[in-house]
Amino acid sequence: MQPTAVLACGGSNRHRLWLRLQADIYNRPILPAANPEATARGAALLAGVGVGHFTGFDEAVRAVPAPASAILPDPAAAEGYERAYQSFKQLYPALKAIQK
Repeated sequence: MQPTAVLACGGSNRHRLWLRLQADIYNRPILPAANPEATARGAALLAGVGVGHFTGFDEAVRAVPAPASAILPDPAAAEGYERAYQSFKQLYPALKAIQK
């Protein structure tokens, strides 16, 4: 199974450059959570399910706002990262042997 997008949450959402790098490296759209404190909100939603505030996870998920606009990968940058990754995969066994 290959993901079609990455949902980003937490403090790194505030840094557009970091989101852009992730989109290019993963070659997938990055969907920043609308709420910068999405991790805490997720914990609160789980607690809400636990205490019966929500009838279940489906209802809790519907209470979450849609992600902010997607950060799309730059195809040229993504291709460069893929080439670098393929080189790394070829070199890694030799580098690992040197480190022992």
